[in-house]
Amino acid sequence: MRRWSGAYGVIAGFEWWEVAGELIVLPLNAIEAAIAGRIYPQLKARGKLVDTHDILIAGICVANDRPLYTKNIAHFSQIKDLRLLSANEILTSESG
Repeated sequence: MRRWSGAYGVIAGFEWWEVAGELIVLPLNAIEAAIAGRIYPQLKARGKLVDTHDILIAGICVANDRPLYTKNIAHFSQIKDLRLLSANEILTSESG
C-alpha cells in the first residue's frame, strides 16, 4: 500500500523520484487541446473558470479516459466528464 503526501512528499517511505518510473506521462496533443478548448467555454458560461493549465490537465485526462488524482476535488469537480480520485479511493484500490 502506498500513501502520497504532498507534491514533493513521500509515498509510504519512498521519495517521489523512486516512484516516478511507475507514473504514466500523457502528452498534450491536438486532441487533448481540442477537448480543453471545449471545457473552457463551458466553465466560463457557468462562471466557474479555473486556471488554464488545469483546463489543459483536464483535457488530457478526458481525452485519454484517465482519472485525475488531486487534493483539490472542489476545484476540478467543476469540469464535466472529468473523473476524480481522492486519496481514500487510491488507498482502497491498492489494498483490495
